Amino acid sequence: MSSFTTKTPLRGSKKLLRPLSYRYINYTEMFPPNIKQLISDTFNDVIDPSSSSDVIVSSSSSDVIVPSVIPPIKRDPISEIVQNEQRDVRIEVGEGENARTFMVHSMVLMHKAEYFEKAFSNPWVRIEDGVKVFKKGFIPPAAFEVIIEYFYRNKISPNNLSSEATLTLLLSADEMCLPILHEIQVCLIKLHSDYLHSRFAYIYSFSRDREEFALIQEYCHRTIKVTPEVVFTSSDFMDAEEDAIIEALNTRNYVLDEGKVWDMVLDWGINQMLATMEDEDNEEEGGDDINTEHTTSNTADTFSPRYQIRHWTLRHFSALSSILSRILPHFRYGEFSKKEFMSKVYPFKQIFPYSMIQDILGNYKYPQYIPRMPSARPRFLLSDMHLSWLSHTISGEMGLDQAQLDSYRTYPRQARHHFRLLLRGTRDGFSSMTFHYRCDERGPTVTLIKPYGTNDIIGGYVSVSWLSDCKYHAADSSFLFSIKNERLILSRNKQRERVMWASLTCGPSFGDEELLLWRDKSTQAFAKCSNKNTVFEKSIGIQGVFAVEEYEVLSLSKVW
Repeated sequence: MSSFTTKTPLRGSKKLLRPLSYRYINYTEMFPPNIKQLISDTFNDVIDPSSSSDVIVSSSSSDVIVPSVIPPIKRDPISEIVQNEQRDVRIEVGEGENARTFMVHSMVLMHKAEYFEKAFSNPWVRIEDGVKVFKKGFIPPAAFEVIIEYFYRNKISPNNLSSEATLTLLLSADEMCLPILHEIQVCLIKLHSDYLHSRFAYIYSFSRDREEFALIQEYCHRTIKVTPEVVFTSSDFMDAEEDAIIEALNTRNYVLDEGKVWDMVLDWGINQMLATMEDEDNEEEGGDDINTEHTTSNTADTFSPRYQIRHWTLRHFSALSSILSRILPHFRYGEFSKKEFMSKVYPFKQIFPYSMIQDILGNYKYPQYIPRMPSARPRFLLSDMHLSWLSHTISGEMGLDQAQLDSYRTYPRQARHHFRLLLRGTRDGFSSMTFHYRCDERGPTVTLIKPYGTNDIIGGYVSVSWLSDCKYHAADSSFLFSIKNERLILSRNKQRERVMWASLTCGPSFGDEELLLWRDKSTQAFAKCSNKNTVFEKSIGIQGVFAVEEYEVLSLSKVW
């Protein structure tokens, strides 16, 4: 005999994106033997291919089960309906060769979904030979089988559905107000994350501001926080929500180049602009003889920001400025090289507020200029919290120990210094010549190094300028440090005479090779840490030679 079983989440289990814990409830144990047999026989008849009924229900087992929706009653209303009523509803799903017809009981549908109770009472319902007919062409038959299984067995088995069918199942269940949305969302997140990434703009859009899709919403926000580039690389980016773009831009850790992100967002804005202008033109012309088709990909290619801007009118710039007004302040314009800024951003200066474009330009015109807007400053390998903490340490205000770092998470302080990006390896190159060209004679600097394949940061601070004279140089108040898994190691200089080695043959070199960066004949950069502890107090937690994924050199000027 088939067992009629459901699983329900444990009370209070609200953690998202984790496997759910279940308790098992066998509702058939509540029923008399004759009712148990009736349930079994009825469902076997429904899924039997030889049955005269067209109802086919997936019989595969599932890991995602509907919460307890059957009340603890002595009689099973579904079995009574199946025993006493005829199948009087025909539901046609799918299209073309994939079309299928399901014959079901109207009383079962109304008992399980208020949606059908309202639908059957409407005068527009189609009736043929006493059978109510519903057409749901957008629902794949496989997805509707899952819904039928819920109607008759109070269980769903979505695990074998395709990604698109599972999403359609979710939207269909929402339309019918079925209490199985949570379980379908869990299935989507666990089994179809790649699909969600590929259609991220649509997923973000339909789930926002909908309490029913809380799991999907939380998944989108977590995805943006961890891998914000998903917003820009999804296949439907041109349909992305403005809020999703802003949320991604405000996340520090996307791996895409800022210039590439600018190009993509600009294309997005131009597509929105052309669609808006086309709609306005159609309204003015009455829309009678105008082809109103708008193909997103074609408009991006036709009016690419890389060309044809010379044909733009004030209307184009004004429309684009309005569309991008909330997004523009969130770019880190300090990430652009001067050449990149002048070629990519400056041609669109008319879409910026005057004060904003002047603030950005000041960052390129004057070496010691401190932009008023945070967006005009670059992102760094260190977070704002760590930079502030580092700034106060350089000022001698605190000892840069773990307890003070922990307190900074709760009580962050304004940085005493403005940090300016002098060099970024992936942008400017890792060669020693590049380092000395960009960083020599620039005053005190902080060097940040990210070992390949880790989230660790190691680095050093020197209070004097780098030079290229093949000599050791003395410096006071210098130190090495590392941040590994949010744990801090600090190593101050214990002698001042050999704090830095200045040579054109290598990049930044601290002490007696206690931290050294160079590039070999290939394009790969390497760093070396030794435990000689000749100049600095102790090792910073990493030894030997390792590949470098990224490094930055920051100059600093005192703010207060």
